[in-house]
Amino acid sequence: MKENKALNITLTIIRIFVGVLFIFSGLIKANDPSGLAYKMGEFFEVWAKEGYAPSLMHWLNNYSLLFSILMIAFEIVAGVALIIGYRFKLFAYLILLLTIFFTFLTGYALFSGNIKECGCFGDCIKLQANESFMKDLILLALLLILVLFRKRIKQSFGNGAATAVMVVSLILSFWMQWYVLKHLPFKDCLAYRVGNNILKEMTPGKDYVPAKFETILTYEKDGVKRF
Repeated sequence: MKENKALNITLTIIRIFVGVLFIFSGLIKANDPSGLAYKMGEFFEVWAKEGYAPSLMHWLNNYSLLFSILMIAFEIVAGVALIIGYRFKLFAYLILLLTIFFTFLTGYALFSGNIKECGCFGDCIKLQANESFMKDLILLALLLILVLFRKRIKQSFGNGAATAVMVVSLILSFWMQWYVLKHLPFKDCLAYRVGNNILKEMTPGKDYVPAKFETILTYEKDGVKRF
């Protein structure tokens, strides 16, 4: 009995932690859906440049904002679902699949070196590729535990109330994104936000290394190349 109680407490802590993390991640990105759309576009452009179905990547890039809005809404709603235990089996598997996808993206960003930041927490909380990858690995391990013991997790309250909470969460997630797209982010975290000194923000930091370019002209005549 004590082992079962300890397991239930552990599962509750993990479930609430993961749920809050997804809600927090969704809300941070909902503050500026365009930022996530730009990051998605960066992935699509890199993959297109590397030859991974370029036509498809360019086509997907046209719908980056739509994908951003839907993904943010899902993160928030799925986080709420985990916390209240709403259709837990379904949402546990969906979040697990999403986290596997996120782990692939952060792993690609880390090991390819083509993308420095994944945009996991928007522009307000910047994580380097290695930090994002480690975060996703830990999250993946926690979700595997929840999926493994999914039958032990029950819904917090009745179906009617739980459904109402989910609907409200969905409406609020879309409303928030609509509002900031029509107006401005609730908290602007960009370097050139209102009130910042743009000239000061454009000043290179101490670790700035200017780019170097070299132009080489090659002349060829009668099969002989000259530089």
